[in-house]
Amino acid sequence: MRNLLGFLGALALAACAAPHPAPTGAGPAAVPAPPAKPPPTGAPAELTQALQLARDHDYARADAAVTRLLAAADFGTLPALERHQALSLGAMLALEQRDAHRAQALATRACQMHEEQSYDWLLRVEAGIAAGDAADIVLASKVVAERWPQLLPQSLQGLDNAPDPVRYQVLSGLSNFSMAHEPLAAGLWWRDLALLQLARGEHAAAVNTLGRIQNGYVAVSVAADRRFDPVWPQVEARLNVQNAAQRGVDAAAKRAQANPDKIQPLNELAVLLAESLMTEQVLQVADTAIEQVSKWGESAYSDYDPEYSQLLGQRAAALAATGRWDAAVIQLQAASQLPENGAENVSQIIDLAGLYNDLGRSAEARATLSKLKPDNTSSVGLMQFQLESLRTALAAADAHAAEAALEYLTAHRADALDVYQEGLLVADREESGAKLLIQRLSSPRTRSAALLAVQTYQDGALTPVQQEKLRRWQALLARADVQAAVDRVGRVGRYPLAGDSYY
Repeated sequence: MRNLLGFLGALALAACAAPHPAPTGAGPAAVPAPPAKPPPTGAPAELTQALQLARDHDYARADAAVTRLLAAADFGTLPALERHQALSLGAMLALEQRDAHRAQALATRACQMHEEQSYDWLLRVEAGIAAGDAADIVLASKVVAERWPQLLPQSLQGLDNAPDPVRYQVLSGLSNFSMAHEPLAAGLWWRDLALLQLARGEHAAAVNTLGRIQNGYVAVSVAADRRFDPVWPQVEARLNVQNAAQRGVDAAAKRAQANPDKIQPLNELAVLLAESLMTEQVLQVADTAIEQVSKWGESAYSDYDPEYSQLLGQRAAALAATGRWDAAVIQLQAASQLPENGAENVSQIIDLAGLYNDLGRSAEARATLSKLKPDNTSSVGLMQFQLESLRTALAAADAHAAEAALEYLTAHRADALDVYQEGLLVADREESGAKLLIQRLSSPRTRSAALLAVQTYQDGALTPVQQEKLRRWQALLARADVQAAVDRVGRVGRYPLAGDSYY
């Protein structure tokens, strides 16, 4: 589930805001956004109590408090803002308590109110996935796609764990949406839908679906996977990796030109340029935004927070890819000091710690990580935090801290298998790393990402620490048992894409 405190912040702010939904095609740059605030003066005691208990991570008691409020005979007489806040909070807490159907019912009621916001629809999608209600997932996703398209991938993150019939219905529904611009994640949707179509014998439909892919890495994952062999001759030309990558760049460039008041399209463009090894163009994109902000301040872009800090992070990555390490550090230091969704920065702090570790500056990495507050960090962010904590502990020969970080990564491996894979690599646990990679290759749900990880790409500048990590990864891939596992389900090729991650 998404970060709860961030959700509480968005929920609390909405209770104090004007009760008008965002117009179609508009909406906040990201959800959740602002820091948590107390409910309005005079709010019911149960609502105040529930919000405080949720902030204190006492979700069971918070759920009981808001449930009492929702069941009260006079609930319908409360001001609309307070009723909406209670419904949204109740949906979130019901999900936390794994009561999917109650969460879905409450989120639906919140979405039906005049005060509805983007997070209500995200909760409704999330609850629908938990409940296995494909029809309602599609309905709610359509609203998100029309009004907050940049949030659609976020809302569907849990779909990877849904049963295949639900995934098939939802992804088929997505393929029928009319989207002016498909999110970066769309290529993954079309690949996974094509796999489901092939499993159902719908070969012609799979060919059409694969034709929508506009991402080089997704094209690689199709080319590498033997499950696509029955239709590969029909899609091979369309899925030429360089052509697919260029189609994505072209589409992102057009969207950025059409939305000069937003950074988010520039971020998408920068991601795709970096993937296609066009590092100098990434710097040009970032420098254009920096120039506008230097002239006009935060008002230069309607989605300044959190998009601007992310763009600075991408600029830092581009500098690092060309070996300009000191400049990359300075850029990430600046990015890490900017707010993220109205709260303290998390993403660029973790990235800065990672860069310090890559440079062998583990003491600075540890000091950077100490700035993070776990309450503000997502489950994937916590995995990345523990990975960097593991690296700093290993560099300091702190066996106890290293073991604690590795234990966390192992216990929460399902939150981010690729991060766990890297953790085993940096801890030099080759046997465990090989076993994990073979398991990922054997599972139909995790195979695409695993096959993508074992391909050969083009590396940018590498520090000695990164070179050692790459050496270990190549040694793991050279093992006979790993090679046999790859050969059973796929193939390995060399591709003209950035290779800054091997997991």
